[in-house]
Amino acid sequence: MKEQSQTYRYCGRDFTKILQRASIEEGEFHDLRRTAICNWFKEGMSEYDVMKLAGHADFETTHKFYLRVRDDIVHRARQVTARGLCQNLLQNCCNCIVQVEKH
Repeated sequence: MKEQSQTYRYCGRDFTKILQRASIEEGEFHDLRRTAICNWFKEGMSEYDVMKLAGHADFETTHKFYLRVRDDIVHRARQVTARGLCQNLLQNCCNCIVQVEKH
């Protein structure tokens, strides 16, 4: 276990240097993990697969920290649905006008 914590410390030190070079004022090594997990959700991976890859024992842990990503997906789905409904309504109205003009 000592080797692992020592390796993590070295990675953390290198990560701090990377942040400085990139002119990023705040960040921690664990942000990479968070970003990866969020990206897996955004790309449509199943909750079960994300949970397993993240090493979480249950869905509760995954939901506790990453559910906000799902909320974003729900919001985007609503926007897409609303656009689709608007397009369908517009198309139906145009079809009605064309049919009225024909008679």
